[in-house]
Amino acid sequence: MSCFNLGAQVPNFEIEDYYNSTEPHDLLVRNQPLGAALAAMFSANSSEVNVSSISNGTDHTLVLQRGHGFTTLGPSIELAVFRAIYAQTNAQVQTEAITLASLAGRAGQPDGGGRVKYLTARERVDTQLSIEPTSNRPWQLWVREVETYPGGLYVNVLGTPPGA
Repeated sequence: MSCFNLGAQVPNFEIEDYYNSTEPHDLLVRNQPLGAALAAMFSANSSEVNVSSISNGTDHTLVLQRGHGFTTLGPSIELAVFRAIYAQTNAQVQTEAITLASLAGRAGQPDGGGRVKYLTARERVDTQLSIEPTSNRPWQLWVREVETYPGGLYVNVLGTPPGA
């Protein structure tokens, strides 16, 4: 995978490696040792997560979880939600690109069809630096969608936060 908010590689958290024999093996991160093991996957070099190094691309913003989806993080709720929504969107686009490239390769394209050209390391970093500062724009839309969902998906009894 090579997308601006996913990075060149995405770690895969295999929860089975961290279960003890007395807890349910239900794929849920439900205690501190499992949470610490998952959190360590975000760091490229140590067991501590450093949000500033993630922001400049040296660590991971997303970890896949076998049989359970993924977990993402960010220095703010808005950016974490932005990354989560666009991770799903980008994964869908990438899947479709791989499928189309595969079909093009089978059709005998003389121009090297059958391959997806991924973002370079610089394109990933520069795109992330360009797009993520605008994460508040879609955030306002997503908040409004949740507030106005038919049937009341969410009711905010506390009111709008200051500055929102």
